[in-house]
Amino acid sequence: MAWSCYQDPDQPEESRLVCELRAPEDADSETTPHQRQIRELLHWVSLITGEFLRREPERFRAEGRADRLLLKNLLHVRQSLIDAGLQQDICHDLLARVIFTQFLFHRKDIGGKPFFSDSLLKRLFDENTLQRKHGDLASILQDKEETYALFRWLDGRFNGDLFPGKENQTEAEREAAWQAEKDAVEPKHLQQLADLVSGTIDTTDRQLRLWPQYSFDTIPLEFISSVYERFLNSDRDANKAYYTPSHLVDYVLDAVLPWEGDEWDLRILDPACGSGIFLVKAFQRLIHRWKHKHGRDPLVSDLKPLLENNFYGVDYNPDAVRVACFSLYLAMADAIDPKHYITREKVFPRLRGTRLITQDFFDETTEGFRTVEDAGTFNLVIGNAPWGDGSTKETSAVDPTDIPKSKPQKKKPEPKTKAETWAKRNKWPIANHDIGPLFVAKGLRLINEAGRVAMVQPASPWLYQRTKPARSLRKKLFSAFTIDEITNLSAVRRELFPDVIGPACAMVVGRSKHESEDSLYYFTPKPLRISDEAIELRIEPQDVSRVTHAEAANDPLIWSVLALGGIRDLRLIRRLQRLPNLTKLRKSGEVQTRLGFIPGDRTRLIEQFRGKPYLDSAQFPEDVFLELDADSVPKWNEPRVNHVYAESGYEEFKNPQLLIKQSYTTESGRFRAALVRSSDPEWGVACKKTYLSVRDCTADCRHIKSACLAYNSLVTTYFLFLVSSRLGHYIPEVPTRELMTVPLPASCPDLSTLTSFEQIDELARRLFALTQADWTLIEDLLDVTLPDAIRKTPGLGRKTTTRKATPEHNDESELAVYGQTLIRVLKSTFGRDKSLAFTIYQEPDEEQLPVRMVTLHLDWQGRPPMTIEPIAADGLLDQLGAFHRDVLSKKVRSATGDGLGFQRVAFFFHSHQVNHVRVRNLTIIKPDEYRYWTRSQAMRDADELAASIMKAAGRKGAKR
Repeated sequence: MAWSCYQDPDQPEESRLVCELRAPEDADSETTPHQRQIRELLHWVSLITGEFLRREPERFRAEGRADRLLLKNLLHVRQSLIDAGLQQDICHDLLARVIFTQFLFHRKDIGGKPFFSDSLLKRLFDENTLQRKHGDLASILQDKEETYALFRWLDGRFNGDLFPGKENQTEAEREAAWQAEKDAVEPKHLQQLADLVSGTIDTTDRQLRLWPQYSFDTIPLEFISSVYERFLNSDRDANKAYYTPSHLVDYVLDAVLPWEGDEWDLRILDPACGSGIFLVKAFQRLIHRWKHKHGRDPLVSDLKPLLENNFYGVDYNPDAVRVACFSLYLAMADAIDPKHYITREKVFPRLRGTRLITQDFFDETTEGFRTVEDAGTFNLVIGNAPWGDGSTKETSAVDPTDIPKSKPQKKKPEPKTKAETWAKRNKWPIANHDIGPLFVAKGLRLINEAGRVAMVQPASPWLYQRTKPARSLRKKLFSAFTIDEITNLSAVRRELFPDVIGPACAMVVGRSKHESEDSLYYFTPKPLRISDEAIELRIEPQDVSRVTHAEAANDPLIWSVLALGGIRDLRLIRRLQRLPNLTKLRKSGEVQTRLGFIPGDRTRLIEQFRGKPYLDSAQFPEDVFLELDADSVPKWNEPRVNHVYAESGYEEFKNPQLLIKQSYTTESGRFRAALVRSSDPEWGVACKKTYLSVRDCTADCRHIKSACLAYNSLVTTYFLFLVSSRLGHYIPEVPTRELMTVPLPASCPDLSTLTSFEQIDELARRLFALTQADWTLIEDLLDVTLPDAIRKTPGLGRKTTTRKATPEHNDESELAVYGQTLIRVLKSTFGRDKSLAFTIYQEPDEEQLPVRMVTLHLDWQGRPPMTIEPIAADGLLDQLGAFHRDVLSKKVRSATGDGLGFQRVAFFFHSHQVNHVRVRNLTIIKPDEYRYWTRSQAMRDADELAASIMKAAGRKGAKR
């Protein structure tokens, strides 16, 4: 039987989820049906594609994992110690010290001998350090005197900040700190710690286990970050501190500190280090580089100066600094063979108060991160600093130099925080009082010319907000500095930060100057939700765009359009923006617009609406298609509102009127609008704030008729999902100013014959003069791309391609349409006379691969336009399978293969002879998922292929 390692092995047998494989009767036979069944069951395709996990996610439940039990026990013990009266800082120091000590009991050298071996424990007894013989830490923790005797011995060899009194100057002060902690810790506290480190007791229910459930020498260092998030910051609603998952840390570091680099003597700063996960993972990478450079494992004398001189962390939370310190010590101890722990010098350097500082990063009086005095001293500034609307007011202390000293005036100015003071002095705009971008701004002052700032940041001010401060912020950054890449994490924010609403991004920025046409990479990953416990994050080829610095600085639509679409979508959006819209029509006085009311019973009575129709529902009535009968709408007998409207007569609610629903309707996949038909010669319908009321000031009502068609069509859904600063990226609503930018047909449509949404789309397509290619972009974005970004289950784009004929599809329908589209676009570029052909390769039914392979043939005279060829060679099947496993599915930006990385596709140029004529071929290998083979993806591939051909031809021409 095979264990998933996600289940508790101590649970009752009837509760276990076990995959049991029957042994074949003839183990030596290669052809028995049993062997075939087992081979099919364990076929590697099911594993590497995640298909087995998708089919049976219940076999991989996470609640029984060993680290979950350890975290649960840690949470319980920590709370029990505090409830028992132990001071919080002593509690946290004691927990860290006990975990580290147990690590030393479990940590084995190259010969398999633990640091606290039987011989070392015997020596400690013989030397009278310990008064009794012990076999493990749990035994020592049973006795308070023995426990502190061991701690004293460890302090003499390891030093660092794990032990009391390090911040004190004199021997008497240090001794007093030791005694204060010892007096505070009682035997009952140590008993709980003994239960914790034994691993044989679930401390929450005192349930005994058959064997230890976790080993402390295999604790992932990111687990320490989880500890900090869960109990060092238990009052998270007050602190609003959220910490970075380890795979996102790896992704950010891969861009600026890859494992395979040569430089190891780099100075690194995390300006909001939290639990230290960025510093720890950066330290591990420098250790790896050091080992590669020197060709041996490091000693204490090698790593101690590296940790002491090369890493700097700042955080305003002292508990965070404690955990960061412990995490770095653990990383250092993990990198050194235990037989080298005992040396002439103490193992750990002092970090707390020297290299890990409890301070506001924008404090300009603390040495080490001052803007002017310490400028250019770091190679890297990394991390995930606090961010969010209003965070400049929440996380940064008030600068006393900005407190007014003059007599109070009528309106006393609010004192600036240190972050705000820094921004003003250094001329950086602040968008929406968000402190996050200021960490990038100051970080750019602290790196050297070749250095980089690589940080997780808020996406809203950098990518989406259209306010003047946000535009100024982007213009300053993208005009004055070089941006290597931006990864938009909006679509995967729930997977990375489950409790965070605001969208995030990851940025890599340097100080060097650039030309305006120099481009940066823009990555927009989407989640693959396999199960509740298994979320895969990958950046696929269609999620990669190039943006010039000039576009980044001046075009706010770049980020939202390319987050879901491509360059063709951007061109279409720009074309649609030239058409009329409600914003333009209101400015010219041709329409009047106003949001509906917020009803209430306290603020204001609007007498002129008494007895008038009032649409109070969040949705149009079910029987409404394009027209709302005002006489069927309930009357407003007590028209009170909770919003003070300006006295204006409310002309916007008069005839002729159109109501537009502000939010997207999931059921129909559209926005909705309805013309109001009213028997009242003057008034239409009053409504609540979920609707926008539009009054047409023209005699023929042509504007609201055009708007009614447009807003009910898929053109509006497509347009708003691509241009909105919120919809699809943040929250499912559209600000009114964006809703009013929807393009309208220039001519007045006849709506009287329309009876279905399909007819609406057909008329809209004609009036907007959309080509087949344009409509393909709209359909593919709404049917394939959008579901992956907004739904909780895999959409159409994640399904495999069709291989067999069905009543709805011909053979290889998706790949055939992909090939036809590819050829059509290439012929439109290079000429209709070009001879292009397309071959689809089809594997045997019983050997379906996780990839599909096709070949585009250039100038193959006489070849049919479309051919399906079977893959007959077993060797090719094996090679394709191995190619997917070893090349395509390997994460480009992750040495471990876990977390956020790039999914690759393969394009191979090759040629062969046909009747003495050389035919050029392009073979394409992509994953067997529909979104790789859509018509819009074929257009994108064809555009890139055409550009490559023309670029190559240009190089040859230059040579000639």
